[in-house]
Amino acid sequence: MNKSEIPKSWVYTAFFHLLIVALIGCLLRLMFVSPVTCVTYKYILHAHSHVAFLGWVFSAIMILLLKTWLPGSISKFRSLFWAIQFSVVGMLITFPIKGYFLWSIIFSTLHMVLATIFAIRFYLKTKSKIQKGRTYDLKFIYWGFIFMIISSIGPFALGYLMANNMGGSDWYSLSIYFYLHFQYNGFFTFILIGLLIYFLSSRGIDFSKKKLKLIFYLMVISCFLSFFLSTTWVWKNIYVYAISLISGILQLYAFLLIITELIRNVKPSRTKFGRSSTLLISISLVILMLKGILQLLTAFPYFAELALVYRELVIGYLHLVFLGLITPLLFAYLLIQKSIIANLYFRIGILIYFTAFIFTEILLFGESLYRAYFSNSLPYYFDLIFGASCLFPFAIFIMLISQHSSIIFSYKRQGNKKEKCLGPI
Repeated sequence: MNKSEIPKSWVYTAFFHLLIVALIGCLLRLMFVSPVTCVTYKYILHAHSHVAFLGWVFSAIMILLLKTWLPGSISKFRSLFWAIQFSVVGMLITFPIKGYFLWSIIFSTLHMVLATIFAIRFYLKTKSKIQKGRTYDLKFIYWGFIFMIISSIGPFALGYLMANNMGGSDWYSLSIYFYLHFQYNGFFTFILIGLLIYFLSSRGIDFSKKKLKLIFYLMVISCFLSFFLSTTWVWKNIYVYAISLISGILQLYAFLLIITELIRNVKPSRTKFGRSSTLLISISLVILMLKGILQLLTAFPYFAELALVYRELVIGYLHLVFLGLITPLLFAYLLIQKSIIANLYFRIGILIYFTAFIFTEILLFGESLYRAYFSNSLPYYFDLIFGASCLFPFAIFIMLISQHSSIIFSYKRQGNKKEKCLGPI
C-alpha cells in the first residue's frame, strides 16, 4: 500500500457509520408510527447523534485532514484511527441501553481524549506550514479543534446533571445546546471552511488576505457570542437578545463575505473539482447562507418562541445543516481527494439522498407551519416522514456499494497492480 493513500477500509468505515445513523433515524421515525417497546426513544436519540458526529463526521474529517496535510504520515495514525472507531462502537452499543450512564460516559470520554490527541498531533506536525506561508486554512482548522474541545463541556455537564437527578432542568437542555452549538458552528464549520480555502488555494485561487482575516475574526467572535441564540428561550432579557442579534449579524456577514469572494474569484472551469463536487459545494454554500438567516431570526423573540413551541423547527434546522451542509461538503471533499469516486451508482445515490433531504425538510418545516395555523398535525405526517427517511439508508447503501464496484472494475482494468491500496476490506 502507498503510504500517502488513505486505506479504503477507513472510507468504508466512515460511510458505514453514516449508514448506521440513517438506519437509527428510521427507527426513531418508526417509533411514532408503530410502538417499539423494546427500546427507549431518548436513549436511541443519544446513539443517533453521537454516531453521526463522532463516527461519520469525525472519521471523514480525520481522513480529509491526513490526506490533505499529512499524506506521508497516514500510517502513523492507523492505531489512533481504529481506537477512535472502537470508542464509536462502544457508544453505539451502550447509549441505547441506558443513555448517559457509566459505560456510555467512559466511551464518549475515550473518544474525546483520542480526538484531542489527534488534534494535538496534527497541530504539532503542521504548525511549521504556517511559518511557510499557509495561514488561514490551518487557522480555521486549529480553531475548529479548539471549539471541538470546548463543546465537550456539554456532554460532561449532562453526566453530572443526570447523576444529580437534574435531567428535567433547563441546564440539561442548555448543556445539549452548548454541545450542538460548538460542534455545528465551531468544529464542523471551521474545519470545512479551512478545507475549502486549502482546496481553492491549491488550485491557484487565493482570496484577499485582508478579507480572509476579517472573515476569520468575525466567525471566531460570532461563534462564542452566537451561543446566546440558543438561550433566548430561558434567559429572556434585553441583553441576551442584543448579544444574540449582534452575533447573528456578524455571522451572516461573514458567510456573505465567503459567498461573494467565491463568486468574484472562482469560475467553475478553473476549480477542476469535477461536476459532482462543484454541485455539492454550491448546494452547501446556499444552505450556509440559509443557516445564517435562520440563526439570525432566532434573535427575535417571536421566532425564538416558535422554535421553543414547535420541536420540528429545531429538528428541521439541525437536519438542514447536517444533511444539507456538512455531509454534502464531506462528500465533495472526499471526491476532490479521490478518496471516493463519482461513478454512475454514486450519482444515483446522491440523487436519492437529496430527494430524501428535500422531502423530510418540507415535512419538518411544513408540520410546524400547519400546527401553527390549524393546531393539529399534517395528515399522515408521521407515516410520510418515516417513508421519506427510509430513502436515506437506501441512498447511502448505494453510495457505499458504488465504491466497491468501482474498485472491482479498477482491478480488472489495471491488472491489480496500482490499486491495491483501494482494495475491499
